[in-house]
Amino acid sequence: MSAPASLAEQADDEPDDAAAAAPDSAVRQESPPLLLTEPRRRSAGIEVIVARRAEMQPEMAVLGKIVDLSPLLDLRARYRAALSEFKIADAASALARQNRDRLAMLSQEAIIANKELVRADSELTAAQVRAATSRQRLGEIREEALHSWGPELFRLAIEEDSSLWDRLLTRRSALLLIALPANAELPAGTRQVHVARNRDRQHAAVAEFLAPAPNTDNFVQGETYFFHVDARRLRTGMRVDAWIADRGGKAAGVFVPASAVLWHGGSPWVYVEEQPGRFVRRLLRDAVEYGSDWFARAGFRGGERIVTVGGQLLLSEEMQRQIPREDDD
Repeated sequence: MSAPASLAEQADDEPDDAAAAAPDSAVRQESPPLLLTEPRRRSAGIEVIVARRAEMQPEMAVLGKIVDLSPLLDLRARYRAALSEFKIADAASALARQNRDRLAMLSQEAIIANKELVRADSELTAAQVRAATSRQRLGEIREEALHSWGPELFRLAIEEDSSLWDRLLTRRSALLLIALPANAELPAGTRQVHVARNRDRQHAAVAEFLAPAPNTDNFVQGETYFFHVDARRLRTGMRVDAWIADRGGKAAGVFVPASAVLWHGGSPWVYVEEQPGRFVRRLLRDAVEYGSDWFARAGFRGGERIVTVGGQLLLSEEMQRQIPREDDD
Protein backbone atom coordinates (compact mmCIF):
# COMPACT_ATOMS: atom_id res chain seq x y z
CA MET A 1 0.00 0.00 0.00
CA SER A 2 1.50 3.28 -1.06
CA ALA A 3 0.84 6.63 0.58
CA PRO A 4 0.22 9.83 -1.41
CA ALA A 5 3.28 11.93 -2.17
CA SER A 6 2.11 14.62 0.24
CA LEU A 7 2.30 12.22 3.15
CA ALA A 8 5.46 11.21 4.99
CA GLU A 9 5.29 7.44 5.30
CA GLN A 10 7.68 5.51 7.50
CA ALA A 11 8.37 2.00 6.25
CA ASP A 12 8.36 0.53 9.72
CA ASP A 13 7.09 -3.01 9.59
CA GLU A 14 7.80 -3.67 13.24
CA PRO A 15 5.41 -2.38 15.93
CA ASP A 16 6.11 1.29 16.37
CA ASP A 17 7.81 2.20 19.63
CA ALA A 18 7.05 5.90 19.13
CA ALA A 19 3.36 5.19 19.15
CA ALA A 20 1.60 4.66 22.43
CA ALA A 21 1.48 1.17 23.79
CA ALA A 22 -1.29 -0.94 22.31
CA PRO A 23 -4.50 0.14 23.97
CA ASP A 24 -6.44 -2.45 25.88
CA SER A 25 -9.50 -4.09 24.37
CA ALA A 26 -11.89 -1.78 26.21
CA VAL A 27 -10.30 1.27 24.62
CA ARG A 28 -9.80 -0.32 21.21
CA GLN A 29 -13.27 -1.88 21.35
CA GLU A 30 -12.20 -5.24 20.02
CA SER A 31 -14.32 -8.33 19.54
CA PRO A 32 -13.38 -11.57 21.30
CA PRO A 33 -10.61 -13.43 19.43
CA LEU A 34 -11.66 -15.63 16.53
CA LEU A 35 -9.43 -18.68 16.00
CA LEU A 36 -9.06 -20.40 12.63
CA THR A 37 -6.97 -23.42 11.82
CA GLU A 38 -4.44 -23.00 9.04
CA PRO A 39 -6.44 -25.18 6.59
CA ARG A 40 -9.59 -23.20 7.39
CA ARG A 41 -7.66 -19.94 6.98
CA ARG A 42 -6.38 -21.00 3.56
CA SER A 43 -9.77 -22.20 2.37
CA ALA A 44 -11.32 -18.89 3.41
CA GLY A 45 -8.84 -17.04 1.22
CA ILE A 46 -7.78 -14.67 4.00
CA GLU A 47 -5.30 -12.05 2.81
CA VAL A 48 -3.47 -9.55 4.99
CA ILE A 49 -1.12 -6.61 4.63
CA VAL A 50 1.38 -5.23 7.11
CA ALA A 51 0.30 -1.80 8.33
CA ARG A 52 2.87 0.94 7.91
CA ARG A 53 3.06 3.93 10.14
CA ALA A 54 2.70 7.31 8.39
CA GLU A 55 2.21 10.96 9.14
CA MET A 56 -0.48 13.16 7.69
CA GLN A 57 -1.45 16.80 8.00
CA PRO A 58 -4.77 16.82 9.86
CA GLU A 59 -7.57 18.16 7.71
CA MET A 60 -11.15 19.25 8.13
CA ALA A 61 -13.47 17.75 5.53
CA VAL A 62 -16.16 20.18 4.38
CA LEU A 63 -18.64 20.56 1.54
CA GLY A 64 -18.39 22.83 -1.46
CA LYS A 65 -20.48 23.85 -4.44
CA ILE A 66 -19.59 25.16 -7.91
CA VAL A 67 -21.37 28.50 -8.08
CA ASP A 68 -23.64 29.55 -10.93
CA LEU A 69 -22.36 32.89 -12.25
CA SER A 70 -25.61 33.78 -14.06
CA PRO A 71 -26.97 36.05 -11.30
CA LEU A 72 -23.62 37.83 -11.10
CA LEU A 73 -23.55 38.28 -14.87
CA ASP A 74 -27.05 39.76 -14.73
CA LEU A 75 -25.96 42.20 -12.04
CA ARG A 76 -22.89 43.07 -14.09
CA ALA A 77 -25.00 43.86 -17.15
CA ARG A 78 -27.47 45.92 -15.15
CA TYR A 79 -24.73 47.82 -13.36
CA ARG A 80 -22.90 48.69 -16.53
CA ALA A 81 -26.12 49.80 -18.24
CA ALA A 82 -26.98 51.96 -15.24
CA LEU A 83 -23.44 53.35 -15.22
CA SER A 84 -23.78 54.35 -18.87
CA GLU A 85 -27.14 56.01 -18.17
CA PHE A 86 -25.63 57.91 -15.26
CA LYS A 87 -22.69 59.15 -17.32
CA ILE A 88 -25.04 60.38 -20.04
CA ALA A 89 -27.37 62.04 -17.52
CA ASP A 90 -24.46 63.60 -15.64
CA ALA A 91 -23.00 64.99 -18.87
CA ALA A 92 -26.41 66.36 -19.85
CA SER A 93 -26.73 68.01 -16.44
CA ALA A 94 -23.30 69.63 -16.79
CA LEU A 95 -24.23 70.90 -20.26
CA ALA A 96 -27.56 72.25 -19.00
CA ARG A 97 -25.75 74.14 -16.24
CA GLN A 98 -23.31 75.66 -18.72
CA ASN A 99 -26.20 76.76 -20.91
CA ARG A 100 -28.09 78.22 -17.94
CA ASP A 101 -24.99 80.14 -16.75
CA ARG A 102 -24.44 81.52 -20.26
CA LEU A 103 -28.06 82.68 -20.54
CA ALA A 104 -27.89 84.21 -17.07
CA MET A 105 -25.02 86.44 -18.19
CA LEU A 106 -26.91 87.41 -21.35
CA SER A 107 -30.02 88.13 -19.31
CA GLN A 108 -28.09 90.46 -17.02
CA GLU A 109 -27.01 92.44 -20.06
CA ALA A 110 -30.60 92.45 -21.37
CA ILE A 111 -29.52 90.66 -24.52
CA ILE A 112 -32.15 87.90 -24.17
CA ALA A 113 -35.65 87.77 -22.83
CA ASN A 114 -36.09 86.62 -19.25
CA LYS A 115 -38.32 83.72 -20.34
CA GLU A 116 -35.30 82.03 -21.99
CA LEU A 117 -33.49 82.04 -18.67
CA VAL A 118 -36.58 80.58 -17.00
CA ARG A 119 -36.65 77.81 -19.62
CA ALA A 120 -32.93 77.13 -19.04
CA ASP A 121 -33.52 76.91 -15.28
CA SER A 122 -36.28 74.37 -15.91
CA GLU A 123 -34.11 72.31 -18.23
CA LEU A 124 -31.26 72.36 -15.70
CA THR A 125 -33.54 71.16 -12.92
CA ALA A 126 -34.88 68.31 -15.08
CA ALA A 127 -31.34 67.30 -16.08
CA GLN A 128 -30.22 67.32 -12.45
CA VAL A 129 -33.19 65.17 -11.44
CA ARG A 130 -32.40 62.65 -14.19
CA ALA A 131 -28.76 62.55 -13.11
CA ALA A 132 -29.72 62.08 -9.44
CA THR A 133 -32.19 59.34 -10.35
CA SER A 134 -29.64 57.47 -12.45
CA ARG A 135 -27.05 57.87 -9.68
CA GLN A 136 -29.50 56.39 -7.17
CA ARG A 137 -30.31 53.46 -9.48
CA LEU A 138 -26.59 52.80 -9.93
CA GLY A 139 -26.07 52.85 -6.17
CA GLU A 140 -28.96 50.45 -5.58
CA ILE A 141 -27.54 47.91 -8.03
CA ARG A 142 -24.14 48.27 -6.38
CA GLU A 143 -25.66 47.66 -2.94
CA GLU A 144 -27.49 44.60 -4.27
CA ALA A 145 -24.25 43.20 -5.70
CA LEU A 146 -22.31 43.87 -2.49
CA HIS A 147 -25.06 42.26 -0.40
CA SER A 148 -25.19 39.13 -2.55
CA TRP A 149 -21.56 38.67 -3.55
CA GLY A 150 -19.34 40.84 -1.36
CA PRO A 151 -16.84 43.57 -2.29
CA GLU A 152 -14.17 41.29 -3.78
CA LEU A 153 -16.51 39.62 -6.28
CA PHE A 154 -18.09 43.01 -7.04
CA ARG A 155 -14.70 44.49 -7.84
CA LEU A 156 -13.59 41.43 -9.80
CA ALA A 157 -16.68 41.02 -11.95
CA ILE A 158 -18.28 44.45 -12.19
CA GLU A 159 -15.89 47.30 -11.54
CA GLU A 160 -12.93 45.99 -13.50
CA ASP A 161 -11.88 43.28 -15.92
CA SER A 162 -9.17 40.81 -14.89
CA SER A 163 -7.51 37.62 -16.07
CA LEU A 164 -9.26 35.65 -13.31
CA TRP A 165 -12.67 36.95 -14.39
CA ASP A 166 -11.84 36.02 -17.98
CA ARG A 167 -10.99 32.46 -16.85
CA LEU A 168 -14.26 32.23 -14.95
CA LEU A 169 -16.25 33.45 -17.96
CA THR A 170 -14.54 31.00 -20.32
CA ARG A 171 -15.00 28.14 -17.82
CA ARG A 172 -11.28 27.54 -17.47
CA SER A 173 -11.76 28.26 -13.76
CA ALA A 174 -14.76 27.70 -11.54
CA LEU A 175 -16.05 29.75 -8.64
CA LEU A 176 -16.27 27.55 -5.55
CA LEU A 177 -18.30 28.18 -2.40
CA ILE A 178 -16.95 26.38 0.66
CA ALA A 179 -19.30 25.93 3.63
CA LEU A 180 -17.91 25.12 7.07
CA PRO A 181 -19.77 23.25 9.81
CA ALA A 182 -21.83 25.46 12.11
CA ASN A 183 -19.24 25.75 14.88
CA ALA A 184 -16.09 25.66 12.74
CA GLU A 185 -13.80 28.50 11.65
CA LEU A 186 -11.45 28.82 8.72
CA PRO A 187 -7.90 28.45 10.14
CA ALA A 188 -6.05 31.75 10.10
CA GLY A 189 -3.84 32.17 7.06
CA THR A 190 -5.65 29.61 4.93
CA ARG A 191 -5.01 30.43 1.26
CA GLN A 192 -5.69 27.05 -0.31
CA VAL A 193 -8.00 24.08 0.05
CA HIS A 194 -8.08 20.79 -1.82
CA VAL A 195 -11.17 19.92 -3.84
CA ALA A 196 -12.38 16.71 -5.48
CA ARG A 197 -15.49 14.86 -6.52
CA ASN A 198 -16.63 11.64 -4.87
CA ARG A 199 -14.23 12.04 -1.92
CA ASP A 200 -11.24 11.36 -4.15
CA ARG A 201 -8.72 13.06 -1.87
CA GLN A 202 -5.69 11.60 -3.60
CA HIS A 203 -6.53 13.39 -6.86
CA ALA A 204 -7.84 16.61 -5.36
CA ALA A 205 -7.16 19.93 -7.10
CA VAL A 206 -5.88 23.01 -5.30
CA ALA A 207 -8.40 25.86 -4.93
CA GLU A 208 -7.17 29.38 -4.20
CA PHE A 209 -8.79 31.66 -1.62
CA LEU A 210 -10.74 34.58 -3.04
CA ALA A 211 -12.90 36.20 -0.36
CA PRO A 212 -15.41 35.58 2.44
CA ALA A 213 -18.91 34.97 1.10
CA PRO A 214 -21.72 37.15 2.47
CA ASN A 215 -24.38 34.41 2.50
CA THR A 216 -24.46 30.95 4.00
CA ASP A 217 -25.14 27.70 2.16
CA ASN A 218 -28.65 26.24 2.05
CA PHE A 219 -27.51 22.90 3.50
CA VAL A 220 -24.63 23.80 5.83
CA GLN A 221 -25.35 26.72 8.14
CA GLY A 222 -21.77 27.76 8.81
CA GLU A 223 -19.24 30.28 7.58
CA THR A 224 -18.80 30.42 3.80
CA TYR A 225 -15.90 31.43 1.59
CA PHE A 226 -15.25 31.88 -2.12
CA PHE A 227 -12.35 30.08 -3.80
CA HIS A 228 -11.44 29.62 -7.44
CA VAL A 229 -10.24 26.35 -8.90
CA ASP A 230 -9.25 24.86 -12.25
CA ALA A 231 -12.60 23.85 -13.76
CA ARG A 232 -11.42 20.60 -15.38
CA ARG A 233 -14.35 18.18 -14.92
CA LEU A 234 -16.30 20.46 -12.61
CA ARG A 235 -19.69 21.78 -13.67
CA THR A 236 -21.98 24.50 -12.39
CA GLY A 237 -24.10 23.34 -9.46
CA MET A 238 -21.92 20.34 -8.61
CA ARG A 239 -21.48 19.43 -4.96
CA VAL A 240 -17.85 18.65 -4.19
CA ASP A 241 -15.74 17.60 -1.23
CA ALA A 242 -13.07 19.90 0.15
CA TRP A 243 -10.30 19.49 2.69
CA ILE A 244 -8.90 22.32 4.79
CA ALA A 245 -5.51 21.76 6.39
CA ASP A 246 -5.19 22.22 10.13
CA ARG A 247 -2.48 24.77 10.85
CA GLY A 248 -1.07 22.57 13.61
CA GLY A 249 1.49 19.77 13.32
CA LYS A 250 1.19 16.46 11.55
CA ALA A 251 -0.63 13.48 13.04
CA ALA A 252 0.81 9.97 13.22
CA GLY A 253 -1.18 6.89 12.38
CA VAL A 254 -1.51 4.05 9.88
CA PHE A 255 -3.25 3.67 6.53
CA VAL A 256 -6.02 1.11 6.29
CA PRO A 257 -7.19 0.07 2.80
CA ALA A 258 -10.87 0.51 2.05
CA SER A 259 -11.03 -3.20 1.22
CA ALA A 260 -10.23 -3.95 4.87
CA VAL A 261 -13.16 -1.94 6.24
CA LEU A 262 -16.48 -3.63 6.88
CA TRP A 263 -19.57 -2.15 8.47
CA HIS A 264 -21.35 -3.68 11.39
CA GLY A 265 -23.86 -2.04 13.72
CA GLY A 266 -23.49 1.23 11.82
CA SER A 267 -19.74 1.48 12.55
CA PRO A 268 -16.61 0.66 10.53
CA TRP A 269 -14.52 -2.29 11.70
CA VAL A 270 -11.27 -3.94 10.65
CA TYR A 271 -10.00 -7.46 11.35
CA VAL A 272 -6.43 -7.72 12.62
CA GLU A 273 -4.48 -10.98 12.72
CA GLU A 274 -2.78 -10.66 16.08
CA GLN A 275 -1.15 -14.07 15.83
CA PRO A 276 -1.27 -16.73 13.09
CA GLY A 277 -4.87 -17.83 12.93
CA ARG A 278 -6.00 -15.49 15.74
CA PHE A 279 -8.22 -12.62 14.50
CA VAL A 280 -9.88 -9.76 16.35
CA ARG A 281 -12.36 -7.29 14.97
CA ARG A 282 -11.31 -3.77 15.91
CA LEU A 283 -13.32 -0.56 15.70
CA LEU A 284 -11.95 1.91 13.16
CA ARG A 285 -12.19 5.04 15.28
CA ASP A 286 -10.55 8.43 15.00
CA ALA A 287 -10.07 7.81 11.29
CA VAL A 288 -10.62 9.86 8.16
CA GLU A 289 -11.16 8.74 4.59
CA TYR A 290 -8.31 9.52 2.24
CA GLY A 291 -9.08 8.43 -1.31
CA SER A 292 -9.09 4.63 -1.38
CA ASP A 293 -7.68 4.43 2.14
CA TRP A 294 -8.56 5.36 5.67
CA PHE A 295 -6.03 7.08 7.88
CA ALA A 296 -6.41 5.81 11.45
CA ARG A 297 -4.86 8.08 14.06
CA ALA A 298 -5.53 5.68 16.95
CA GLY A 299 -6.23 2.02 17.59
CA PHE A 300 -3.67 0.57 15.16
CA ARG A 301 0.12 0.33 15.04
CA GLY A 302 2.75 -0.08 12.39
CA GLY A 303 3.62 -3.74 11.85
CA GLU A 304 0.15 -5.10 12.59
CA ARG A 305 -1.38 -7.50 10.06
CA ILE A 306 -4.62 -6.13 8.66
CA VAL A 307 -7.09 -8.37 6.84
CA THR A 308 -7.85 -6.99 3.38
CA VAL A 309 -9.67 -10.01 1.90
CA GLY A 310 -12.00 -12.30 3.83
CA GLY A 311 -13.17 -9.88 6.51
CA GLN A 312 -16.84 -10.45 5.70
CA LEU A 313 -16.36 -14.21 6.03
CA LEU A 314 -14.69 -13.70 9.42
CA LEU A 315 -17.62 -11.56 10.53
CA SER A 316 -20.09 -14.26 9.46
CA GLU A 317 -18.07 -16.87 11.32
CA GLU A 318 -17.99 -14.68 14.41
CA MET A 319 -21.75 -14.06 14.30
CA GLN A 320 -22.49 -17.77 13.86
CA ARG A 321 -20.41 -18.64 16.91
CA GLN A 322 -22.41 -16.16 18.98
CA ILE A 323 -25.71 -17.97 18.20
CA PRO A 324 -26.41 -20.48 20.98
CA ARG A 325 -26.95 -24.06 19.84
CA GLU A 326 -30.34 -25.64 20.47
CA ASP A 327 -28.81 -28.47 22.55
CA ASP A 328 -26.85 -26.04 24.76
CA ASP A 329 -28.07 -25.89 28.34
